[in-house]
Order: sequence, then structure tokens, then C-alpha cells
Amino acid sequence: MSKRVLLFVGLVCSQLVVFGQIGKDKWNITTELTLPSGRTNAAFNNYLKGLVNVNPKVQFKPTKHFYVALAPKYMYYSVASYKVPEKMNGGMHVAGGNIEFGYTTWRTNYFGMEFGLKFGMAESIFVTDKTKSTGIIKKNSTYLEPTLSFILAADEAVAYRWIVGYQFSSLQFHPSDIGLTTLGGYTPQQLAKNTNTLLIGFGFSYYFGNPRADNYIDE
Repeated sequence: MSKRVLLFVGLVCSQLVVFGQIGKDKWNITTELTLPSGRTNAAFNNYLKGLVNVNPKVQFKPTKHFYVALAPKYMYYSVASYKVPEKMNGGMHVAGGNIEFGYTTWRTNYFGMEFGLKFGMAESIFVTDKTKSTGIIKKNSTYLEPTLSFILAADEAVAYRWIVGYQFSSLQFHPSDIGLTTLGGYTPQQLAKNTNTLLIGFGFSYYFGNPRADNYIDE
């Protein structure tokens, strides 16, 4: 029995040694994969359903906690064919990029939190059966996206994260963007609202094998 206890303690200690290396990284690559869900613009929320949002970023930490990151961005919304008043298929492709400023803190040897704020630009391209014949609609927009990540370290080089974010976008959606010829009962006031997005998903970070930081819990 005592041998089993010693073996268990030894395994725990060995893991703490590994986790204790987390934190002094300077560079990492993080890929965020989230599910987008439209907010605020009623027509957009009803006619388009979010399928994927991908944000792979290169992140640099000049200090122990603060970081800056650059990333391309791709998001796709599919037309909810069972809700639109005219039969169609297709969706909205969003391509863009952003710069992010944020703060990272490790609360234990293996658990951390990260808050980031993205500033970006994007082009939304509406490609449906209707717009292919009438002309594909393209719209440019800017966005502001605060994000909160809960990070779990696997070892000194790899970590996984659960992500919650909210994108404030200047994009305004109109039913004609997907080729509809009616307003679908929505008022001009409803259509004037921006297409904000709730983001929930997960991510993966790789730290290039650098000596990782925060050898001690943040005080």
C-alpha cells in the first residue's frame, strides 16, 4: 500500500515539475475554432445560421502577462433554407484579419485565463442561388471582438482552451443581400441594426518548445 502511495505522489510531483515550466513563453501559435451565432439584427438571425469561425493567430508576449497577436479570420453563415420566404441555398463568407491586444495569467501550474480584444476588418460575400444570377453582394466592415479564454496546459508546449467571445460589427444586413425581393415583414428599424455575433468554442496553442513561464502562481 505504501509503495502505491509513493508511486502516486511521484507521478503528481513529476506533473507539477512539467506544469511548473509554463509561462515564460514569448511566441505561440493559437488556433481558435468557434461557433458563431447572430445577434441584434432580426432578419440576419432568422435567415442565416452560423457554422464556423476560424481565427489562427501568431501571438507575442513582450512582458510576463501582456501580449499582441496578428490573425487572419474566416467565418461562414449558411442560409436557413427552411426560414427564407423564397427557396434558395448558399451563405455568407466572411474573410478578414485583426490585431489583438490582451492579458494572460496562470492561476495554477496548469490552469490559466486570457482576455483579448481584437480590432479587425472583414469583407462579407453573399453567395446564394439568387445572387449568382442577380450579382454577388460584397460588403466591407470593421469589428471589435472581446474574448475570454480558459486555458488548460497539457505540457510545457501544448495547451487547450475554451473560448467565449462577442463580435461588435459595423456590418448591416438587408434581405436583398442574399437575393430576396421582399423585406420578409421586417421593419427598416430592425434592418438598420448591426450584425453582432456571439462566439463559443475551443482552441489549441503551441508554444514552440520555449521555456514556458510563470514558474509560480500569480500573486
